[in-house]
Amino acid sequence: LLGQIAPPDFAPVSSADVAVNVPANGAAVASFGNLRAGTVSGTVFNDLNGNGIQDAGEGGISGVTLELRDSRGNLVATAVTGNDGAYLFAGIAAGDYSVVKQNPQGSTSTTADKLSLAVKAGGEAVADFGECVGCETEPLEYEPPLAYKTVSGDRPTLEWGMTWTNRDNSEGILVHIEVPIPDELTYIEGSLGAEYGNFWYDKERNTIVWEGIIPGNGGTVKIWYETAVPDDVNHVENQACAVWDRNGNGDWKDEAALSSERILVCTDNPDSSVSGDATGWTAPEPQDWERLMKPF
Repeated sequence: LLGQIAPPDFAPVSSADVAVNVPANGAAVASFGNLRAGTVSGTVFNDLNGNGIQDAGEGGISGVTLELRDSRGNLVATAVTGNDGAYLFAGIAAGDYSVVKQNPQGSTSTTADKLSLAVKAGGEAVADFGECVGCETEPLEYEPPLAYKTVSGDRPTLEWGMTWTNRDNSEGILVHIEVPIPDELTYIEGSLGAEYGNFWYDKERNTIVWEGIIPGNGGTVKIWYETAVPDDVNHVENQACAVWDRNGNGDWKDEAALSSERILVCTDNPDSSVSGDATGWTAPEPQDWERLMKPF
């Protein structure tokens, strides 16, 4: 096994170790690839006016932890800002990365907490972050989508439909929707559809999932599916709920993990005067002739 130590200011682009087989009185060749390393740097600054730009008189914030992650989300390195609020990741191989900022206590983000960037061989990439320390600034926040859900059809097949609308944001928002199928119903394979986005039926959890970005300024997405209802079920209710990327960092999971403030929005029944209630189906009353045909 032959290994290499990359030269100064270079980063390996191939395996650091190569297995070789050297025959008796022979020779073997091992090749290693290296490119000139790049850097990722930036500043975390006290954004007093909350405009997302470091203006004159807005100094850096020390002691802020930042993570450098690769295109798959794996942690590459961590750094902590100095007294001037600056940080540096050196010796970085060319590729796509993101820098994730850990928010200081008592401050409010005025820029996204996660910034994506590309590092070229020997290049310099920059990601600056704004924080408002001890000042009254609204955090970067996207409003939730609105949604309603309908049901139609009759035994044995019910047709469910949803419309989600991004009414109150000028920009698109990332939304993750889940629809638990009631235990008394059976999802009909292949009936799930949507206008766009990623969607699937999670058989293990008996749940329909949709994920995607709903365009701003009133953009919508329609989702539909079917369920089978057995003869002994006369009423059923169903509701879909979603988590949205409220802080605009490109990930909904941090909002979903919140324990003190659950970020959740659910569908509304348009046929009810009650806000935020589930959509229900009730079997129609049997006709007189149907009652007569039932066995004693």
